[in-house]
Amino acid sequence: MKRLFGTDGVRGIVGEELDANLAFSLGVRAAEVLATEKGPLSVLVGEDTRKSSPTLAAAISDGLAAGGARVYRLGVLPTPAVSYLTVARGADLGVVISASHNPHEYNGIKFLGADGEKLSDDCEEKIEEALLRPPLGAERRGGVSWAVLGAEEYLAHLAQYAKRSSLRVLVDCANGAYSPLAARLLPLLSENGEAIFCEPNGENINRGCGSTAMAALTRAVCEGGYDLGIAFDGDGDRCLLVDERGRIVDGDEILAIVAIDRHRRSVEGSFSVVGTVMTNGGLPRLLADEGIGFSASAVGDRHVREEMRRLGCSLGGESSGHVIFSEKAVTGDGALTAMEVLSVMGREKRPLSQLAARMKRYPARTVNLPLPHSARAALSDDGAIRQAQCEADAMLAGEGRVLLRPSGTEPCLRITVEACDALLLDTVCNMLVEKVARSLRKYE
Repeated sequence: MKRLFGTDGVRGIVGEELDANLAFSLGVRAAEVLATEKGPLSVLVGEDTRKSSPTLAAAISDGLAAGGARVYRLGVLPTPAVSYLTVARGADLGVVISASHNPHEYNGIKFLGADGEKLSDDCEEKIEEALLRPPLGAERRGGVSWAVLGAEEYLAHLAQYAKRSSLRVLVDCANGAYSPLAARLLPLLSENGEAIFCEPNGENINRGCGSTAMAALTRAVCEGGYDLGIAFDGDGDRCLLVDERGRIVDGDEILAIVAIDRHRRSVEGSFSVVGTVMTNGGLPRLLADEGIGFSASAVGDRHVREEMRRLGCSLGGESSGHVIFSEKAVTGDGALTAMEVLSVMGREKRPLSQLAARMKRYPARTVNLPLPHSARAALSDDGAIRQAQCEADAMLAGEGRVLLRPSGTEPCLRITVEACDALLLDTVCNMLVEKVARSLRKYE
């Protein structure tokens, strides 16, 4: 059986890899696998603004109820809100219907444990294995109802960390899950906040907006003279920024800004930061100069969180803008990330461009190549690809790095090359992409 769960739950094009039948079956089996002896499983279900989300949310809710769970639907809420409410309300399981940054034709299903974090690989595997056997056929004892005041409870949680700011802020809600909260979220960010792309129609989520398409926000910040632009993704667990000059500030630079501030203030757990193997080499170099440790985990916020827990540090994140502040949340939270940076700007009285300039980036390029399913399993054993990677490493001679990584959410191979200068970068990257693409053709 093909593995359903990737780095961020089950995800695929609706009507092809993912439909209501699969959502129902996953609900039934999740309820069976996670059943406890204390009584019916309590589950919160949230969703984003895709046109397919209500149908999938209804299907998985019915499946969970058929498996004996008591399900409470939250409606449209960001992933970090569902994570927070799962813990705050003492639920056994949280479910989010969202494909995050992907286009509207995709959707996904994320399972969150009672601790608000994504389920372990072992637990996901048990749910997948359960799909291979007949249902247990337990007497239906669950039910589905609508929960209330979830948004209000989450916003009250965020309000604990809001600092008064007069900066002119422009927020891009990606026509996603933060859209219904925009008017109430803005005062928590700044007295002078405005929002764009917060009119979802089911098909415009992430379309020309949000953290994966920031040209419109960049232009609006420059033309409007804003101090800061904030871009969320479709489900609100990541945040990227635009400085007052129109330059994009990514997750690595956000980590640099926040890590230095927290370390200088002796915040608990600020002795080290967790990034990933995709983190730009400029971040660990800057942190070392500041006396701050750095550890790289595998890609995925779950792996970041695991490494943070192992080290006992309180800050970690990814270049994509997933940032975790463990004393405030157990998952990436776009709003908390924006608040944290606004707080640093307020304390330092410096524009974002100056704060971000502390980190000197290594030039890097990422190229996505189509990855046939048959190639995924054979990738690590492909001699031609291994040889191409060795050639690239030799060309870099220790002045950069190469990373080949199958995407956990899309059918592609991500090739990332980082080098000390742009000319070397282009030479190595072009060679590597050409040879890997040639090798992948034999799997088509």
